[in-house]
Amino acid sequence: MTQTDAAGNTSPAASDRYTLDRLAPPGPTLASSPPDASPDPTPTWSFTGEAGASFICELTRGTKVVAAGACTSPLTYDLSAQPDGAYTFSVRAVDGAGNASAATTDTYTLDRTAPSAPTLTAGPGGTGRDSTPSWAFSGEPGASFACELRRGATVVAPAASCTSPATFDLSGEPEGTYTFTVTQTDAAGNLGAPTTVDYVLDRVAPAVPTIDSGPGPAGSDATVSWAFSGDAGSGFECQLTRGTTVVVAFSTCSSPHSYDLGAYPDGTYTFSVRAIDAAGNSSTPTAAGYTLERPTPVPPPAP
Repeated sequence: MTQTDAAGNTSPAASDRYTLDRLAPPGPTLASSPPDASPDPTPTWSFTGEAGASFICELTRGTKVVAAGACTSPLTYDLSAQPDGAYTFSVRAVDGAGNASAATTDTYTLDRTAPSAPTLTAGPGGTGRDSTPSWAFSGEPGASFACELRRGATVVAPAASCTSPATFDLSGEPEGTYTFTVTQTDAAGNLGAPTTVDYVLDRVAPAVPTIDSGPGPAGSDATVSWAFSGDAGSGFECQLTRGTTVVVAFSTCSSPHSYDLGAYPDGTYTFSVRAIDAAGNSSTPTAAGYTLERPTPVPPPAP
């Protein structure tokens, strides 16, 4: 553009350039973001975009939590006064011509709620003789677990990451009460309350039962009975044999215990009883013999 004055003089030319730019810049790139879920109420996002671009950020949880506005990277939000839930972060780039990009988004779940205590689904029971007890457990989807085993104040297996079922080798440990503890940490990193259960390891056989009474060493009575006693809390198993023949195999019994030998031949019978404690340990059997001798029928007198 030039101008000419009234005297006919022409000025030097003046110029200007205008760039028409209607092309939106590419969406910003997230350089870093918080984990998918966390108890941290101050999540931070870092982002980059086209050279010279400015940025507009927004945070929503269904509805707007922080309205769209100018922002710079990194950007931290304080959610201390906000409830737990899924938050969506959005950032757009705006170039020098004022064109806005499509939004780049990321979801962050604020979770400050501790998980419940794990649920025990299987175990060795309260008392047992198994030196490799095992416990099975379950918890929240995505949770991790830590297991520990103690005997009183003694740490047998320190708390460590574990999966279900958790098995411990107590073959070199003494009898006693062992406490198993399992905790879970949810996907957000919250630690829940522990679940504990006791297991009494008992590998000691109970005392040998005492036979208190019986039919005597021999007799003609085909219905015989023995009374016996043992450690308090123990159960009993009884067996009856005739030589090498097992007449009645070891099975649960109580005192007094009787047998009907009416259908069996005369001979020497051996009654055996053993004690079984709550852990399933069995004692050495106690035995007593009985010889069955029924009278021989007297033949009728000759005619």
